[in-house]
Amino acid sequence: MSQPPRHNRDAEAAVISAVMLDAETGGTLEQVREIIGAEQFFQVANRVVFSTICEMADAGAKIDMVSVIQRLRDKQQEQIVGGSPYLLQLIDATPSIGNATEHARLLRNLYRMRQVTALAQQADAEARLQPVSDDAAVQAWLEKTEAAFSTLVHGTEQSALVPLSAVVGNVHNAIVQARASGTGLGISTGFVDLDKQIGGWQPGDKTTVAGRPGMGKTGFAVSAGIRVAKLGHATAFFSLEQPKEQIALRVLAQEAHLDLKRLREGKISATELTKLTKAVDRAAELPFFIDDTAAISPLTVRNRLKKLQRDLRLGRYVQAHQGNVGLAIVDYLQLQCPSSGHSSYREQDVSSMTRENKETCKMLSLPMIELSQLNREAEKRGSKRPQLSDLRESGAIEQDADIIIFLYRPEYYDARDPLLKGLAEAIVAKQRHGPAGTVKLMFAAESARFENYVEDSNFYTAPDGDSDWGFDEGFE
Repeated sequence: MSQPPRHNRDAEAAVISAVMLDAETGGTLEQVREIIGAEQFFQVANRVVFSTICEMADAGAKIDMVSVIQRLRDKQQEQIVGGSPYLLQLIDATPSIGNATEHARLLRNLYRMRQVTALAQQADAEARLQPVSDDAAVQAWLEKTEAAFSTLVHGTEQSALVPLSAVVGNVHNAIVQARASGTGLGISTGFVDLDKQIGGWQPGDKTTVAGRPGMGKTGFAVSAGIRVAKLGHATAFFSLEQPKEQIALRVLAQEAHLDLKRLREGKISATELTKLTKAVDRAAELPFFIDDTAAISPLTVRNRLKKLQRDLRLGRYVQAHQGNVGLAIVDYLQLQCPSSGHSSYREQDVSSMTRENKETCKMLSLPMIELSQLNREAEKRGSKRPQLSDLRESGAIEQDADIIIFLYRPEYYDARDPLLKGLAEAIVAKQRHGPAGTVKLMFAAESARFENYVEDSNFYTAPDGDSDWGFDEGFE
């Protein structure tokens, strides 16, 4: 009596249960879909249910037991799965959402084993019919069988090769559009001199922005994100260190040009309160999204970006006029958690995380700013300007980045020199598509806001304590 193909009913039920229980955020479904598809479920009922849930998620529909049953009923598939009783049974199948990806990997491996078994059985059946006296026929059968197993091993890798003719046309059209708009192929950083140096934020590029504490890394990321959002492109800000309220406070401080510390304390004048209220109205219209999940993995970042892209395409957020994710920001790399779990070596963990972040940029065709720490070596040198060897914990950070920008504020090390007040440097230490160089910026320490550099800028402290410059106002 033949044995049924290897499968695991409990794991299939557990995956669907986890997806249903976490339907509100959709995070578990996105993680599972990175690993398996509906065809990898052995039980027909489970295959139909999972496929239906995926269809509903792609359409932006609410997912719960009632809506899933209704969708199955509309497709005349309710009887295939056994109706509400079977769905209730599935929902009770798992005690922990957190194990869903492990169960999905198990199902993927079982599916691969079933594929091997099926191919082996097919090869065996065909072998019995081959005319063994015909060398050419046997050779053809061997090559066909080898190709079938090779496809199973390598998946769709062979189809990734495309002729140049299929690509150059799209690139030409993009260049023509960039020439007509005057914006370049990327999205403007909002900093004139930085745009000249790096050509804006380019889709698929990962920019590592690094600096010692006090250089304004988060302030720069917020400034960059606000400027992209003001162009109508969605900014996704993953804050691993600060809660979303703190990032929102930084946005308001920068928008209103107000002292961040006094905002926290509530010590602002009536005039400043008016400025703050106007800033709140402006900020509420920006397609600026904040995720403050601690120790988030690169895979989870990727899945949430994919969901945001899908929501934008469905028109869920009217603020994003461009309908796409214009910039992703991770604050910061060393606080992420490896998608596959921690290894015994910190350097290996950091290497895997920065590599996955780069893969996300390429896969989703979006630019990412990945903030990173520096080691203390710069503090020991006469010149405090950072260099590539100062990148902390892994050489893979330099290897995986398309652009590396070091933030440096000479005022931090020499506060007595009035000529250095408000001066900042964006040191482009690496650029895959262009030369290295240094770009001057201005930094308002009170609001942690970066601005375009203007020679002999009129930096002042207003009587009401509002530190500002008399330029760059047109960006409001």
